[in-house]
Amino acid sequence: MMRTRQNLLLVSLLVSLPVLAETLADPTEPPAWLLSGDAALLNQGPVLQSILRGPGLHAAVINGEKVKVGQQYGDAVLIRLGENEAVLRQTDGSLLTLKIDYAIAKTPVSPAQTGRP
Repeated sequence: MMRTRQNLLLVSLLVSLPVLAETLADPTEPPAWLLSGDAALLNQGPVLQSILRGPGLHAAVINGEKVKVGQQYGDAVLIRLGENEAVLRQTDGSLLTLKIDYAIAKTPVSPAQTGRP
């Protein structure tokens, strides 16, 4: 009897796993409007989605494409990154500044607050 209950529980868990996996969205997937192929939305110009900064990495995600500082994006070159903006130099020499459309509040934390030296 106990063995039957264990087997039943195991089977029910195994059957439910694919259902749970289907509900998760990929956080790295570009936005739906970018994948939709809607020409009106795509013609709005480049959209800055994220800024990546770390040891040896200074890049921006523009319309789903990772672009490193100094690298070309379309007809422009990424020349500078700020906290919430990326600056591109276009072929005519003009600058195009892309800004992330949401604010991120950053609060400095002292080592005393974290409990670390």
